[in-house]
Amino acid sequence: TSKVPGAQFYVVFAKDSVLPSDTVDYIKYETNQSTILNFVFDPRNKKAIYILASDDITEINILNDSLEILREAEFDSLFFEPRFRTEPPILKYPYIQVNIYPSHYTISMTKYEPVNNYIKEGDIYGGW
Repeated sequence: TSKVPGAQFYVVFAKDSVLPSDTVDYIKYETNQSTILNFVFDPRNKKAIYILASDDITEINILNDSLEILREAEFDSLFFEPRFRTEPPILKYPYIQVNIYPSHYTISMTKYEPVNNYIKEGDIYGGW
């Protein structure tokens, strides 16, 4: 990623470059306080990167077929369990979601987690 003056933010998809150019895949965003960039990765297909479409995208340079920009309805139905509007989204197995918050340069990651995670496991005598 690269944050430049003028509320411009680049996400570059390349093994050997962090700067946008005509020879690498990149997406340029115009950012504001509420801009969130959403990506989903599929561990079964390591080349595929799914990107949530956004009105904040100002420029796209995609040279490879591995980047796919999806509208919100398709993005949600492919990668998240159906839910009521008030429930938080639940990521489907085995996807990994990455969110980037350009205004304060925070990156978060959510992986599919099995429902039966153990918080604390007792011993054979029932103690902690």
